[in-house]
Amino acid sequence: MASDPSLVERFEATYRQVAEAMSRSTTAGGPVHVVAATKKQPVASINAYIAWCRRKHIPVLIGENYVQEFKRKKTELQIYDQAHLLGALQSNKVSMAVRLFDVIQSVHTVQILEAIFEQCTRQRRRLSVFLQVNVSGDPGKAGFAPEQLVELLPLARSCPWVTLQGLMTITRLYETPEQARPDFKRMRELRGALGWPAAELSMGMSSDFPIAIEEGATHVRIGTALFGERGIVAA
Repeated sequence: MASDPSLVERFEATYRQVAEAMSRSTTAGGPVHVVAATKKQPVASINAYIAWCRRKHIPVLIGENYVQEFKRKKTELQIYDQAHLLGALQSNKVSMAVRLFDVIQSVHTVQILEAIFEQCTRQRRRLSVFLQVNVSGDPGKAGFAPEQLVELLPLARSCPWVTLQGLMTITRLYETPEQARPDFKRMRELRGALGWPAAELSMGMSSDFPIAIEEGATHVRIGTALFGERGIVAA
């Protein structure tokens, strides 16, 4: 079935923006990976994106916020390369999340990290994690304070089944995208201060991903720019 022309136009426009931001960046150390944020998006749109990426030889990274929603969609999706959990993970969903996802970007407490270790060991399942950092100091956002990371890194690297891939942040909700730039810059500086040059940085969403790329993002989480407004109710 042919893809919706309006979706294809969105895909192409988004990837043009990614390429343009990469060309402006003086901090990018490698490729930028688009994680398609598919929260409350219909399976048909996601499959159209997967098919478009395959034609363009682009890696397909699918990002979901809700474990139950992804469980429901997964059997209907075409073959993708990685599934990333982007939303907050509850302790009672860790076992299922470890079964379903390849990467968990939203590790926001020590308790969740240790529960992931336990389930990966029990299931003999390898996956990667990002530590979520509340770089804005926003009381409404989850994540570790930047100053907690020095002591946390040894623990985060201690499970042989889990690869610590990098740091993720969701910034404060600003009035303009440009206001998020100092937070993205702080994330890049934090990576340097930790002596962890290989750490990947997941930061930036539909409204501000070009700025995040300019400041060194390796992963950007893009939903509405790719798919339009969310259209289904999460399970």
